[in-house]
Amino acid sequence: MADGSDLHALVAGFTDAAAVYERGRPGYPPAVVERLVAELGVTTSHRPSRVLDLGAGTGKLTRPLLAAGLDVVAVEPLAGMRAALAAAVGDERALEGRAEALPLPDASLDGAVSADAFHWFDGARAAEELHRVLRPGAGLVLMWLIGERDASPFEREQELEREVVSLLEPLWERGRHPSIKLGRRGEAIAARGGFEPIHRAEVPFEDAVDRDGFIAWFASFSVVGLLPEDEREAVLRRVAESFDRHVGGTLTRRWRADLWVTRRR
Repeated sequence: MADGSDLHALVAGFTDAAAVYERGRPGYPPAVVERLVAELGVTTSHRPSRVLDLGAGTGKLTRPLLAAGLDVVAVEPLAGMRAALAAAVGDERALEGRAEALPLPDASLDGAVSADAFHWFDGARAAEELHRVLRPGAGLVLMWLIGERDASPFEREQELEREVVSLLEPLWERGRHPSIKLGRRGEAIAARGGFEPIHRAEVPFEDAVDRDGFIAWFASFSVVGLLPEDEREAVLRRVAESFDRHVGGTLTRRWRADLWVTRRR
């Protein structure tokens, strides 16, 4: 990628977000990784399967996939994210590239995953490229982490959510966020043909975050990263005030990993 001019406009909000992304975004627990590996149908013994992590960011999924025994190659277009990725998994695994122009040979992969990223791509072109680089029969899993709203029995946490969502809602709307506002998921894969019908799977899990991690989580959102510095600081200050008012210690976040699973024909 030379200049990123064909990336979705909101992606620019991630340009300098590697540190807060790593600090605030949830990791992928063993139950999610195990389900991913099972759905891909890949092997972690003898000759480890070669799997693509597409839109890998800082490597939050790349690392546990490697730890599971897979031969992972990660593609990430943003230089700041890719630098953190390379520091974690090695330069040879962290490739510069886009979903619409993958730097990989035809039929060279045993599987591919894309976590919280596919909605940023030109879906039709990304589907074409994934079909090109996957071997016949190779698995493909697109995944999104969905926050379970109103899952907490504690009113203070529900009030915290209402306050911070009210801050973000106009930003999501203004930017026409492709996932949150437009509901874009894996429809382009189904539309392309050459893949088996998509089936869905879910894996619930929880994690815990402290005050700094909670603020970093919001700082890592594209719509926040795009704000002028003074506006961004004002939003994050209000996020911190809400956290202090309603939590003050550690917050349990409840997630549902939403998997869209298919195979290349």
